[in-house]
Amino acid sequence: MRVRYVPLMLCLFALAACGSPVETVTHTPTLEPTETPAPGTFYFTTEDNVTLNGQIIGQGRTAIIFSNGKQVSKISWQPIAQQLAGHGYLCLLYDYRGIPPSRGRNDPDQRDRDLRAAVEVAHARGATSLVLVGSSFGGTLTAALAAQVRPTATVILSAPLSDGAIGVSDDDVRALAMPKLFMASRDDTRYVGSVQHMYEVSPQPKQIGIYPGANHGDAILTAADTGEAAMRHLVAFLQAYAPAG
Repeated sequence: MRVRYVPLMLCLFALAACGSPVETVTHTPTLEPTETPAPGTFYFTTEDNVTLNGQIIGQGRTAIIFSNGKQVSKISWQPIAQQLAGHGYLCLLYDYRGIPPSRGRNDPDQRDRDLRAAVEVAHARGATSLVLVGSSFGGTLTAALAAQVRPTATVILSAPLSDGAIGVSDDDVRALAMPKLFMASRDDTRYVGSVQHMYEVSPQPKQIGIYPGANHGDAILTAADTGEAAMRHLVAFLQAYAPAG
C-alpha cells in the first residue's frame, strides 16, 4: 500500500522545487453595516412614562413640531424639515408610541400625550414660538390639541374630523384662534371635504390651499406636481405669522 503513494509524494516535491506557489484559501467575513442614528436624534418621555424617539433638524427660537400620519414614521417629514431649517426654523420630528424606534404599545388613542411631550421638548430646547404641523391623523391630533397648547400658528394637511378617540368638533375648530393653514388635494376625496369644512368653520386668520391630484398629507409638500407650489405657500404662511427667530 505504501508504494502506491510514492509517485504522488515525488510530484509534490517536484512542484515545490520548481517554485510553484501553494495557494492558501482564507475566508473573509462579510461585514454588515451597523445602523447609525441620524444626526439630531434623541429620546424623551411622556407624562405616562412612555419613551419616544425624536429628531431635531435646524435651530432657532421658532420651533415647528411635525405630527405624522397614523402609522407613518417621522422620516417622511425629513425633506420638508430640511427645507424649513434652511429658513431658520428648529424642526422637531417624533415617532408615536409603538412606532419604532419609539417604545411602548401602539395606541393611537393616547397619542395626545405624545404631542404634549414633544411640545415640552421644544420649550426645553429654548423655543419661544411654536408651530404645530400635522398630516392626516396627525392633522386631526394637531387640531384637537391646538386650542389647549396655543401655538403661534397651525398647519393641517389632509386631516379627517375624527379617528378613533382623537377628533374635533365644530366648537373645537371655532376655538382655533391662531393663524391656520389648511391643505388638501382635490382628488383625495376622503379628506378634502373635512379640510374644507374645518377651514369654513374656523375663525380668521386662516388660509387654504387645495391642490390638483390625489397626494395625501405631507406628500402634498414633496410630490413633483404640487411640492414646489405647496412649499412656497407654507413658507410664506410661516414667514407672515410665525417668522423664524
